[in-house]
Amino acid sequence: PRTPAAPYAHGVPFAATKATALPGARDWAAEAAVAPGAGVRVSLRLDLSARTVFDAGPGGAHSLGSTVLVQVHSLADPTLVTDASTLWQGEADPAFGPAAQVEAALALRRAAHVWPPLGRLAELDVPGVLALDESETEDLLGRAATRLDAAGVAVHWPRELTRDLTATAVVHSAPGSAANGTGLLDSSGLLRFEWRLALGDEELTDAEMDRIAESHRAVVRLRDQWVRIDPELARRARKRQLGLLDPLDALSLALTGTAEIDGETVAAVPTGALAALRDRLLAGVPAAPEPPGLRATLRDYQKQGLGWLDLMTSLGLGGVLADDMGLGKTVTVIALHLTRAQETPKAATLVVCPASLLGNWEREIHRFAPGTPVRRFHGAGRDPVPPSGGFLLTTYGTLRSSAPRLAEQDFGLVIADEAQQVKNPHSATARALRTVPARARVAVTGTPVENNLSELWALLDW
Repeated sequence: PRTPAAPYAHGVPFAATKATALPGARDWAAEAAVAPGAGVRVSLRLDLSARTVFDAGPGGAHSLGSTVLVQVHSLADPTLVTDASTLWQGEADPAFGPAAQVEAALALRRAAHVWPPLGRLAELDVPGVLALDESETEDLLGRAATRLDAAGVAVHWPRELTRDLTATAVVHSAPGSAANGTGLLDSSGLLRFEWRLALGDEELTDAEMDRIAESHRAVVRLRDQWVRIDPELARRARKRQLGLLDPLDALSLALTGTAEIDGETVAAVPTGALAALRDRLLAGVPAAPEPPGLRATLRDYQKQGLGWLDLMTSLGLGGVLADDMGLGKTVTVIALHLTRAQETPKAATLVVCPASLLGNWEREIHRFAPGTPVRRFHGAGRDPVPPSGGFLLTTYGTLRSSAPRLAEQDFGLVIADEAQQVKNPHSATARALRTVPARARVAVTGTPVENNLSELWALLDW
């Protein structure tokens, strides 16, 4: 543009009256000549194999240089794609049209405003391949890709750059915890809750997670391959310890398969003994056969109840057997003792019941399990030591006054009969019952326990 109205200054072309050569305005002229995005768009394909980028540098460290290949896409036909080098050599599909080179060059120039290293392409006769150093590669793998994508320039990752790195919240036994043993749900046990990272189906080692945590790169070399590291995954690798869990909280987490972490619901995976416990609980309960030594024929529902009680107690859990009155809860519990005796023949069972039922328990044990030793811990001259492999019978009143002596014994099973007697967790009887240790506990009641949820909670919590 030339006009006498333009301000005149020596060497200012816009004030000249004659045509003036403007080599420095070529870029501006080309950009003004074609509307942005008129017929093509460009994308970038990162290539890690085109250069020797995997050779270890000094100290064994891997360098991460790369090359970027420019690709041109037709907007009229999205399936039409070619390399920029092919387009510049005149070998591209004619459908791209005569202005494709100019439009692609302009698209690259606009992309260079977003990510300056692309500006070097304008210096090449054929803007098809751009060499990147390590810092530029990391930038492209990180924030630059997001900015370019927002500007309409897609970045395609190479196949050898895997992205299937995942993080899962995992629960497992804490070293030195009582939860490592068979008493997984012992109140003294704790379980560790932490993030674990995996590459595909293979869990990373602590050393590999430390490498991710300590690296500030967007890409880390793991197991002979480059892995792109999401910033959130890096944060979880750095702060992977989520704390210790109470065993019952851990069991709840294992059964639901989810946990809430920082307000986000994530998948949670139990391992080791906790996973085995979860699997057994979810596998269903088979009806148990009548154990050796039982002189009774169990009904189907009693066999099912026996199988359920055996499963619960063998896992270190317990249960509330709440069949209606007259349906044979006592014989089911006697069968449970005999079933458990096959694994631990010397383990004793403590039965706590109202005084009026002591005689009934003694008669039914002799009737249904003849030969099984029975001893009462009630009245004068009582002995709290249970007979080996047998039953020790006591009352709730005796329990209140002699709980410390009973707590010194080793019981494989504690039965609370007519368990509604301890439905109030604050009562002296309930507090005394909680002091008696046992590998398993069963509450037996024929009284509905759902009238008040706190009553049911008291039994289940014990």
